[in-house]
Amino acid sequence: ACVALSELVHSRLSGETLEHAVEVSKTSITTVAMLEMTQAGREMSDEELKENPAVEQEWDIQWEIFRLLAECEERDIELIKGLRADLREAGESNIGIIFQQ
Repeated sequence: ACVALSELVHSRLSGETLEHAVEVSKTSITTVAMLEMTQAGREMSDEELKENPAVEQEWDIQWEIFRLLAECEERDIELIKGLRADLREAGESNIGIIFQQ
């Protein structure tokens, strides 16, 4: 979260959002991959990680968010609120951690 917040601040200061959005994406996918390897108790190859359900789901979510935001012609606060609500309803964090009650 701290890395993502830092990237957000830098994107606002520099005006270069794409570069920083890519870094947030990398941080998120790396966090999911590290969590999966930690839970498995071993290192995984890139091929294993590509086929890992949690990693696949993280990529799917990131691409869905990207597509929705790319279609917007201007900032849409309601879309962003809706995305947040959808993720909360799904019970999944932004780093692939599933909440179970």
